[in-house]
Formats: sequence, C-alpha cells, structure tokens
Amino acid sequence: MGIRLENIGTISVDFITLSFSDSTTTTQLATNPELPPEDVYEIELFTKATHVFSWEGQHREDTQIIGKMVDLPVGGEWEVIVNVYGKRGCTGGTIQVDYGYLDRPIVNSEASPGSIVSTPKNFYTRQLFLPVLITVHQNLEPLNWDILYLRSAENQSLDLRAGDLVQQGGGIDESTTKCQHPVETLLAMTRNGEVKEKNEYCLATLDVRNVWTVPFDVEFMVDNNYPEHSKGDDTVTSVSSVTTIQPGSTKRIVLPIKRLFLSPDYTKQPIPSLQLNKQFVVAKGPRYPPDQERQRLQMFWYREELLRRVTARWRCHPTNRHGVLYLRPSLRLTSLQLNILKIDDIEFEVELSSGNATDYHIDRMGHKKFRCPVNYFVEMTVGVVNRRDQSAKLCLRVQPVQSYNDGAKEYDLSGKMVWQGLLQVVLPEVRNDIPPHGGRVTHRLPLCFVSRGHFEFLYHVEDVATRQVFYDHEWAIVEAVE
Repeated sequence: MGIRLENIGTISVDFITLSFSDSTTTTQLATNPELPPEDVYEIELFTKATHVFSWEGQHREDTQIIGKMVDLPVGGEWEVIVNVYGKRGCTGGTIQVDYGYLDRPIVNSEASPGSIVSTPKNFYTRQLFLPVLITVHQNLEPLNWDILYLRSAENQSLDLRAGDLVQQGGGIDESTTKCQHPVETLLAMTRNGEVKEKNEYCLATLDVRNVWTVPFDVEFMVDNNYPEHSKGDDTVTSVSSVTTIQPGSTKRIVLPIKRLFLSPDYTKQPIPSLQLNKQFVVAKGPRYPPDQERQRLQMFWYREELLRRVTARWRCHPTNRHGVLYLRPSLRLTSLQLNILKIDDIEFEVELSSGNATDYHIDRMGHKKFRCPVNYFVEMTVGVVNRRDQSAKLCLRVQPVQSYNDGAKEYDLSGKMVWQGLLQVVLPEVRNDIPPHGGRVTHRLPLCFVSRGHFEFLYHVEDVATRQVFYDHEWAIVEAVE
C-alpha cells in the first residue's frame, strides 16, 4: 500500500517515522486461565507478534529502527510503502505518521555574531493519523498435517542430488503454472545416502485447499542445513517445491525433512510468554506427571523447530499479489508423529557377520537386511547408542520370528534355527551402564539357521531403573538360503 505525503507547511521535514495499531491488538482477546501454556503461547503469538502493518524503516539495515531520515522540502512529496498482512479477524487499523525537522540549527540570541551554532538535544514531532479499513478473506487453507516414517531403500532408481532441488533465484516462476519437483523427485532425494545407512529423512505431508476463485502458485521451502545433521559433505539439502492449486481444488504436498534432534537441555525449557510484565498467576489447569510434562515440552519445541524449517508463500498472477501461507494453526504434533520426527534417544545398530569363516560370506541387501547360507554359524551384533544426557542401565530382549508370504508369523523356531546364549540379557558394561551423549554398547548373539526362509528379529530395550521401553522403527531381516 502506497501513501503519498505532501509538505504543505513552511518548514522542511527531514525525519519521518511510522507506527501502527490494528483491531486485533487494541481489542485484546479473552484468555481462559485454564488453557495449557502452549495454547496461551499461540494466542499471544497471534495477537502480539503477528503484525498487520510494516514498512521499510522497521527491517532494512540501511534505515533506523525508530524512523527514517528524508529530504522533504516545502511543497515536496514523498511516498511511503506500507506492507499489509491479511491477519485473520482484523477489520481495520490506524497508521500514525510522526514527522519533524531535526537538523534545524539554533543560534543563541544573546551570543555575539559569528558564535558557534548548537544542535538541539531534544526534538518534537507532529502527528498524522490515517485510519484504514481492512477486509480479510481466506484464500488458502492448509490442513491434515502428518509425519510419515521412511524405511531405508534397497536400491536407488533415480540419480538425484539434493542440490537439484535448491531454490534458484526468485523461487516461484511467474511465467509457468506447472508443478515443479513432483513427488517422485522429492522421494528420490531421500535415497541419496548409502544403502547400508539408516534413512535420515521423514516425510511431512499436508493438504492445501484453494477456497478462492482464482488459481494460486504455492511454494514450500524446507531448510535442512543444520550442523547436527552434517556428515562432512558439501551436499546442499534445502529443497523448494512449487505447485499450482486451481480454485476449489485440494493438493497434497509431500516434503522430505531430515529428522531432528534437539538437546535435552533445550527441550526442558519452559514454554515462553510474550507478555513482558505478566503477573505470575498460579496455573489453574491440570498438573501432569513428570513423564507427560516432558513429552509436552518436547512436542512444543520440536513443533517450533519444524515450523522454523518449513515455510510457504503464495502468489496470485491475475492480481499480482503475494503473501505468506500461515502454517501454525494446522500443525498439531501427536506422540506418534513426534517419535517419527525426532532422532531416537536410544538407537539400535544391527550387524550380521561370518566371524572368522572364509568358506562363505554374508550379503547385505540394505539397512538391517541380510542374506546368509543355512547350516553355518553367523554372529549377530546388536549395538545400542545412548543420546540422552544421563546414563542408562538397559535390558535387551530379542525375539526371532519367521514370516511367510501370506503374512503369517511363526514364533516357535526350535526346529528352524539355533542360537547360543540368552535372548534376554542385561547389557554388560564396566559400570553396568551406558555412557551418556553418544555412548555405545554391543551384544553378540551367535546364530545358525537350519531351514531356509524369511526371518525377522524384533528387539527392544527396557530401562531397568525407570521401566521405560525403547523400540526401533525397523527390525532386522535375514534371508536364509541354501
């Protein structure tokens, strides 16, 4: 929105600053004191941190925060560009213009002629108020967020690097309305790693519905460049996907996101409040046990990190308007989605080797997928990695089963395989615990398959002190062949 200011006075103007108010900030919403802290934070963020008006004097580095120095002589004109954001529920606002003449020299009348001219330490401004009426219509509606787990692929059908999906220049191409980077291309990007490695990506899916009468180009940008996921290569992992949504239609958006890991100290922080001088009031909501409170804080901080990584913007070519797609109201993480999004606190590593034998070998078909001959002893190594900030004494349980093509599973394998040792064991360690922050401990289990077939190994560990059970998203698979 452009505002043209004209100096109709008799004094030049060299300083102008703008301040804004809107109907959502002047009329405070009533807050239920029994709401959980995360809901109160969303309300405060929407009312206080989501601004309807903004201008260049607020965010450009070459201008002052409190205003802008201009050259507006008597009879001159100057145009101000004010950005207007369509905030839900906003019906209007007021633009306040403060202007003045700061560099006016002051000569002391009592001093002799030719004395030094002083500059005033205080200055005064005049004010203009411009009321603005706003009508906000919803054009795009994001809904049905979900986080999906990706198993490690056995092979890679497309040779594609993440750098091919990086946003180039302006992002949304104004001359095309085709979908850039389809689902197949984005999925191929998640298979760039080695087959032996665990897939470090998950899929975020959501639907975007166009409820307006003109088509929109929507661009989603995912920033996966974070030090905790760096493995020393120069691969750029920021992706940008553009799609066109026709009026009245809904598009499914699929985004590859690297799984997150936030430090325990970071996720233990309390939920912040945007009210600086907020009076302390005893919470009236229900009190949660420590485990549930820890999970609620993790959901909050991982959601904030996900929203910081994923951004979206839209452009309407017929009207040449553009804006930001607000994703916060539609994203609510569940406990299952949280377990998929974050890197596990306790991670499992499974290896299968032939030991010192040289007359046969083990084929690795993928992550935790092996092929070995029957009637030969092999050694399965189960490693447990602890990423928590405290040591843990764990009990490992392994359950082998045979899976058939019709989906049936057989748990009694007394005549099909033998093993040496126990399937349930407390993991050995010098101090009977796993060191924190990346400590690793292993358990070796000798096996011998006496019958060919498709075998699956299910496993989990249980914390001896807290009785908390940790599972793996994938299980080990062994194909026994003759």
